[in-house]
Amino acid sequence: MEQKLCLFMLIILMMVCVSGIAFASEQQNIRLLWESLAEENYQQALQLSIEQGQINPVYFELANYLTMISFNSSHQLHQIRQELYTAQIDSNTIELFVNDMDKYLTKGSPFYKMVDAIIRFNEYQNQSQAINLVAEALSEKETALGYFLQHAFCDDLESLEKAALLTEKPGFLNEQLLFHRYNQKLSDHKKVNKDQFVPAIEELLSSDDYYFDTQDYHYFIQIGLGEKYISASGPSGPNHEPFFGALCTITEWESFKKFAPRHQILFAFAVAGPGGQNIWDAERLLEYIDERTLEVYAPLVKMISIYGNFHDYQYDRVYKGADDLLAMGIADPFYFTYIYDLAYEYEMFYFAGYHAEQEMIDRAVQLYDKAYALAPAESPYWKECVLQGKGRSQFYAKRYQDSIDTLILALSMSDDPICYIFLSLDYYALGNLESGAAWEAKVREVFANNERVLEQFEELLSEVKK
Repeated sequence: MEQKLCLFMLIILMMVCVSGIAFASEQQNIRLLWESLAEENYQQALQLSIEQGQINPVYFELANYLTMISFNSSHQLHQIRQELYTAQIDSNTIELFVNDMDKYLTKGSPFYKMVDAIIRFNEYQNQSQAINLVAEALSEKETALGYFLQHAFCDDLESLEKAALLTEKPGFLNEQLLFHRYNQKLSDHKKVNKDQFVPAIEELLSSDDYYFDTQDYHYFIQIGLGEKYISASGPSGPNHEPFFGALCTITEWESFKKFAPRHQILFAFAVAGPGGQNIWDAERLLEYIDERTLEVYAPLVKMISIYGNFHDYQYDRVYKGADDLLAMGIADPFYFTYIYDLAYEYEMFYFAGYHAEQEMIDRAVQLYDKAYALAPAESPYWKECVLQGKGRSQFYAKRYQDSIDTLILALSMSDDPICYIFLSLDYYALGNLESGAAWEAKVREVFANNERVLEQFEELLSEVKK
């Protein structure tokens, strides 16, 4: 008995010790975050604010500004904004954030005033106080963050230009300056001379230090590298699929050769994929890319082929393409967003009835599994998003119990009402009327004011209740 008691006490002491170490490590990271910010080490402050955002979501507000002045990728920017959009921020989390700021930043210092301005602007909608605080901070010290906040709060283009000159990673800021200049030409009702924007695009895409998302590359096509079409019309596919004619064309082929390798492959992907649908120009662009780059980004090359086959209604090749992609053993988180979007493409072609074969939805489930393995490890939100997609696809695949297990796991990460819908459908499909009705009640309560969602739910409900 005495030995068991000693062992029990030892276990408790070990747990307390581990907990203490974890707390100390967290406090050390918080201290390093604020020190990095004060030293204008924006990249380190960004990474630490993302990590801390999982503990206190107010840190995502800081991360949102930092990712724009120390730009890595559009994907990171969107991920932070989605985390912020779904965050539960209240007076308690704000107070904890301010306590950290008071503890680790010198009160009244330029960076203290700038972070204070962010809170006043975002949380209390006090624009005048925020603007005054930023102006005071800039009068004491000119910084990239200060000038960018001045731009964000006042829509001051000159401040954006100054911020771009002061930061080490100005990719996003330079992109925004390009967009501002282009839009100004349009608003002045002047004919846009695309040639004047081509050098700026070439310079922007000459560095592999950052990358953009598909929509951004479409903007570059529209601004100077080609033509972007709003829509296309023509005959539908054999199963009433949409017409997949080209939605863009390339004209500045010589410019493409000046892009950094990653921009080249992502640009070709944007041309071929959703919103571009031009496999012909994309395949020609691939011919300009060196073998080493094609090898490094082989998964994206494969996805270009897959989207081309989707748009050409070649479904046997679509299935084989997914199998080939999954066999590559992809482990780089860089591919998370691309595989996640591709999984939805397979799912959508099934549930929209374009090609509702079991092989289609089975590939969707497998691709969601791969996306889950690549999702940001620190983010329950993004892992839940993937699990929601997987759970939906398992429902469509009539793997109802698997779908339930997946969706329950998703809800343990984030309370997403979309999961309620498919849990209700799963239980009804399995004949568990009590559980089905319980989740149905939740659906009707949450979506009481959303007729569109309830109409779609009713359609699916009528199918499983047959």
